[in-house]
Amino acid sequence: MLSLKNLNLDRNKMEVDLENNAKSFFGDTASVSIKGNGNNKNFEISINTNVYKICAYYTKDGTTSLCSSGNPATHDMTDSFIQKISQDYCISDKKCISFSIPNIDDSTFQFLLDYFETDIKASVITKRSDAFYTLIQFKGTTGDLLTIKRYSNGNTQFQGKPLVLYTHLCEFLSGLCSAKEIIDAQQEIYDVTINESEIEREYNSRFNKSKDFLEGELKSIILPAFSLKNVTIDLSDYSLFVFPILKGLEGYIRAIFKKFNITTDSKDKNIGSFFAPNMKKFELNVDTRSIIKDISIQEALGALYTLYNEERNSIFHVDGGIINTRIVETRDEADSILEKTINLIESTYIDMKL
Repeated sequence: MLSLKNLNLDRNKMEVDLENNAKSFFGDTASVSIKGNGNNKNFEISINTNVYKICAYYTKDGTTSLCSSGNPATHDMTDSFIQKISQDYCISDKKCISFSIPNIDDSTFQFLLDYFETDIKASVITKRSDAFYTLIQFKGTTGDLLTIKRYSNGNTQFQGKPLVLYTHLCEFLSGLCSAKEIIDAQQEIYDVTINESEIEREYNSRFNKSKDFLEGELKSIILPAFSLKNVTIDLSDYSLFVFPILKGLEGYIRAIFKKFNITTDSKDKNIGSFFAPNMKKFELNVDTRSIIKDISIQEALGALYTLYNEERNSIFHVDGGIINTRIVETRDEADSILEKTINLIESTYIDMKL
């Protein structure tokens, strides 16, 4: 009987995907029921006359424990399925993450606090100050904790498990901190020297045709992703390198829509509402094609959103609904996401002739 304790799993996604995952593993006739509430859940997968049972315990610190139960004759298959879902929905194996961002201004810091309390629905469970720093500890809806120390010199330290709050923090920083602040943070976290002039040269080289279109805010968002090339040591978390390029991909799609006077930032019109699935890809929906009639732009936007949906939506929460979170833990995965996104932005810009 397998028992895995204190895993950093995305519980929401695990439950939503459980039936599809069970059908893939046990067979198309498998059916799933989730019983219990609160911290204790029982997953039951039925196929033919067999019932495979998993006990899930949602601990108060946001981690998850899983073990097989029921008929001992079913334990081998149940154990294998537990191993699968523990890998599929693992956010990170790292127990704790700590890093600092220098010189976050007061308005940005307050925006961060408001974002956690209002948008993420995190609760402040500790707040105290002394002559040197203010300490604020947030608790997320799944129980995970994030501790923030705001020093009098503007330096801000973040500590916590790599769970939902940490992932939202990375998303926030990639969007609102300047390129220099993110690069400075990367140097401090990973103890590397990053040459900003080299990053600028590579950026201009890789976005040779599209760099003028990306100039300004989009460039500031994307630029920190190129500092990955300066890191020669193996890391347990590459998220701060990957989030900027995917945030930039989102901004690039929005910028194209803006050229056709299409608003994409209202509450009832996120960018996904302009696309429709077609097999494993996405294309503009009928209403949007009636506004954007150029076939090359339609195809480019379809390819861009397909990549966006595949990569960014699987890494962290974007437009509401289920929180999909995981940490990018290998250089190969980070390099792959970076290369695919850079190449697609540049090639689609050339094809669209904007």
